[in-house]
Amino acid sequence: MTSSTALPLSSSPSMTTTERPASSRSQNASWKNYVASVTAGVVSIFAFNSLDTLRVRWQVVDRAAFSSISSYGRHILSTEGFVRGLQLPALSANMLAVGTSTGLRLGMYPMVREVMSGGKVQAKDTSGMVMFMAGLSCGLLCELYQPLRTGN
Repeated sequence: MTSSTALPLSSSPSMTTTERPASSRSQNASWKNYVASVTAGVVSIFAFNSLDTLRVRWQVVDRAAFSSISSYGRHILSTEGFVRGLQLPALSANMLAVGTSTGLRLGMYPMVREVMSGGKVQAKDTSGMVMFMAGLSCGLLCELYQPLRTGN
């Protein structure tokens, strides 16, 4: 729960409004950004995992038996079905890895930007160099996470 303070809108004591402190708004927005970033990563993997699975399986199959990747895809669909053959392989691992990676990279950016800008909440109040360095920092953090994601 957050505490609220009444701030006068005019000189009249009867006209007040309730506002949250800037730090509370910033934390709330940061969590929303993080959740939105994780959700975007998970949804994108769910939507395109079948194509990724087909690509990986095409790379290791004996290509002499199939004339093209589409004929190989039709073979998988007829023998294993869409869900078992293309959608489910590595789905949960990919969703976890990409969701976490995207959440770190995109979701943490507003928090890092705010810290680097000395507490300025709005992007319009932040210099381009601060925004660049915040993005670079989040990208580097994600690259440090990358070997864990790929298992290398």
